Amino acid sequence: MPKSSATPYIAAAGAIAATWIIEQLGQGGGGLANLIPAQERPTGMETGLNAAAREVLACGVRRLSSVVTLTGAEIRRLPSGAGEDFVREYFIQRVTLNRALGDLAIPGITNRPRLTAACAEQWLELWLDAFEVANARNPAAFALDKGRIAGGGPFQPVRLEHPPIGDWHSAAPQGDRTHLGKVFERVRGLYVEAKLFAAVPIASSLVWIKARQVTEALEDFAGALDHAAFSFAVTGHVMAEAVATLRRDLHPVRFVEKAADVVVAPIELTLEKFVGPVLAATLGAIGMTLLPWAVVAGATYYLVRRAL
Repeated sequence: MPKSSATPYIAAAGAIAATWIIEQLGQGGGGLANLIPAQERPTGMETGLNAAAREVLACGVRRLSSVVTLTGAEIRRLPSGAGEDFVREYFIQRVTLNRALGDLAIPGITNRPRLTAACAEQWLELWLDAFEVANARNPAAFALDKGRIAGGGPFQPVRLEHPPIGDWHSAAPQGDRTHLGKVFERVRGLYVEAKLFAAVPIASSLVWIKARQVTEALEDFAGALDHAAFSFAVTGHVMAEAVATLRRDLHPVRFVEKAADVVVAPIELTLEKFVGPVLAATLGAIGMTLLPWAVVAGATYYLVRRAL
């Protein structure tokens, strides 16, 4: 193969590796750390963060007091010990659970804790409780819907009302959902499923098939909470969050994971008939974790071999 024709393949292989490195480097601290001065923190954010930073996260795992990024820099924290924002608090917790419970696939790379249904239920509940605390302090910022029209008339301006959600178990958007409202329903749906599955005795010691989805949903939930808190405070933060979300969605592994859902689901249903639902769920979890990385690794190997 001529040298010139090998260049695109080498570049493609390098891009796959580079996206992973960029994602790792962007997970803690960095450019967002200095965008929000402490005095501009929106009402309800700090109370929500303190509620999220529980000493015990899930399944008896105690929250680490210090977590560093891939570059060795500590993920920034408030004096209270909570993360500087919801995303950073999430990363502190994820690293904590990863170290205590183990990784679903490749330690230090996939960053998906091995959650049983009971562990997933407790971790999801922690974040839903923290959201409820933040919403109680600032229902307008941490709203599930875009509000209801109140007032108005010849001498009164039209305004939007955002009553507190109350108990998150029964909370429901009353109108058009906000981005936070959409992610909230996804997280609460996983909580309901985890609670049901955790009631099955044999499932208590097995990794839940939706452990990966729980980790990703909570990352999105933390990002949505930050977006809601700062959407009217600092435009730059919102733009940075949008870029971070786009980068995560375009990551080759995340992209292939979405396709893997389509492949694994029918296989899992077939396995249920032969090995039972619990073992099928466990095998499905392993497949959902390893298949995306196998595809990316295979693509990289193919491109490098073609280039050489």
